[in-house]
Amino acid sequence: MCFEKGWVKIEIPASLALNRPGRVTLLRYPGNGVVPQTIEPQMPWVGSMRQQAINFIRAVKGKIEPLCTAKEAFEDLKLAREYIRMRTGK
Repeated sequence: MCFEKGWVKIEIPASLALNRPGRVTLLRYPGNGVVPQTIEPQMPWVGSMRQQAINFIRAVKGKIEPLCTAKEAFEDLKLAREYIRMRTGK
């Protein structure tokens, strides 16, 4: 994602890769001739699918609030459906 004074790059490992973290790179450009700064935080070594399953079970048990509400998920599905319609013409 690009912004006025920087960008964020997200790299996600293959879904079935075990204990492989994603990677996030941030570039910040303050302007006024200041050298841009690149930041790469160390992500925890937990597979994304495993973490998703852990969060789902914790939410079902009521230990945490879901990361996404049903209403938000429904809106995401509508956006995805509209995008597919636009791309495929169906």
